[in-house]
Amino acid sequence: LWSLRLLGCIAARKRYRLRPRSPLASAPSSAVPGVSILRPLKGLDTNLYENLECTFIQEYSNYEIFFCVDDEDDQALNVVRDLMSKYPNVNAHVAIRNGATVGVNPKVNNLMAAYNRAAYDILWVLDSNVMVDPDTLASSVDILNPPPTALIPCRRIGVVHHVPYAWVTKHALGSRVEEAFLNTNHAKMYIAINVIAVDSCVVGKSCLYRKSDVERVDGSLRPIPNAENGGCQPGERGLGAFERFLAEDNMIASALWHELGLRHDLFCVVAKNAEASQSARNTTVEGLTWTEI
Repeated sequence: LWSLRLLGCIAARKRYRLRPRSPLASAPSSAVPGVSILRPLKGLDTNLYENLECTFIQEYSNYEIFFCVDDEDDQALNVVRDLMSKYPNVNAHVAIRNGATVGVNPKVNNLMAAYNRAAYDILWVLDSNVMVDPDTLASSVDILNPPPTALIPCRRIGVVHHVPYAWVTKHALGSRVEEAFLNTNHAKMYIAINVIAVDSCVVGKSCLYRKSDVERVDGSLRPIPNAENGGCQPGERGLGAFERFLAEDNMIASALWHELGLRHDLFCVVAKNAEASQSARNTTVEGLTWTEI
């Protein structure tokens, strides 16, 4: 464990010290692949306005945004509509679930309407309590869809994700404990495991992947024999097939790794996770719950 933590520290210093600007950030829309950004919403999360605004100001010329809610009465829609009025030139939509259910996972249910309407193959699923820098999308697409001149890895990149970085807005003890854990031990181990890359390890706060890849897998983690030639799993596939998992983000990444033989890349930006005010007791209960899972 100590060697993993040391590797995480070394890799973090090397990976996050420099961040080159992607040429896609200044390219015209005709020269970059389109991206559909899916943001699942439920009520008024901490720092919601700034979290959502970061997707309107991405330095990228070809994307659309879907704000996903369960119904018309969701309080988050007031914030969404304010931002849509502030940035009228951004291709933004509201996707309302209206009771449609594919299974037990509420986030999958929330996302399905936008997933079905997405105009582009590249999807960026970004949680509502997360804020990212303006150059995040361009640089991440550069990895998922590398230019012909780039050094291509032996296995295609199927997921680009970003390490969660917590910050608190209210100084409650539980929030501080959560911040300390995520920004120290969790961050070091998360980076180290992804550097070693012996298996999938993804926290889905901010993930990019291809819809066409997700449409081929079902979460069984059974390798597809002819995956390189476009093979797919029999039966139900796609996002809806992951409704039976609580941690659908981790399972989608695992399915792309094991079923299609794809690999992941942890890009050198962080997903800034705004921590809500919570007590030490709530933090402990939450930690025990995820440990059990």
